[in-house]
Amino acid sequence: MKFQLSLPEQQYIAKMLLAIAIVIGAVYGLDYVVEQSTAEERNLNSSLKSQEADYRKRLAEIQDEERLQNQYVESYLNYQDSGLIVGADVGEDTDVSNQLTEERRITLLERLQQIQRDRNFYQVGARLTKPENLPPSFSEFTQDSDVAVRTNSMSINMEMLHGLDLLMLLNDFYDSDSNRFIPVQCEVNRTTPNLQLSADELLVEGSKLSGQCDLVWLIVYDPKQGQAG
Repeated sequence: MKFQLSLPEQQYIAKMLLAIAIVIGAVYGLDYVVEQSTAEERNLNSSLKSQEADYRKRLAEIQDEERLQNQYVESYLNYQDSGLIVGADVGEDTDVSNQLTEERRITLLERLQQIQRDRNFYQVGARLTKPENLPPSFSEFTQDSDVAVRTNSMSINMEMLHGLDLLMLLNDFYDSDSNRFIPVQCEVNRTTPNLQLSADELLVEGSKLSGQCDLVWLIVYDPKQGQAG
């Protein structure tokens, strides 16, 4: 017996199959859309996390730079207060500079005289040279910049009974807060060939040694000190 569907039944079945196909296609299509959307969201999240990490890194670098700058500013101000950094008003040949140079020269000479009296040394002679601004190329730290090294030099001469007199003078003269200098060259010479004199004879005959030492003060000269920029 041959089974045959009527036309309305065939149309109904065709519609049902079409509906089922549409549903199946919609399900697969929805899965594809969801999968693509999920992949895009993952990529977007990954990109956002990468950007966030990059921003955090840059923020950390900025904060580190700010901390360093604050440290530099604090150190700069401390050095400026202690006279180790000078500006154009002191570093250049001006009335203020000349006055401060003369005041410092008098202070240093008075300090040497006080040490001489306290230690009962023979006369101490000192000669200060005019301050000089070295070119920025003098040091790799100042090269290609406006900052330069400013030098003050002094030559000390003294007659001595003992070789340690010169060392004691330098030790008393040096101060880490207000008088930091560098002994560039020092020498002690004997002024008498007689090596058999006793201590009493040395006191009677006077000094038998002479000492000489060249001292240098190094200061940073910043011509733009106090200028905005």
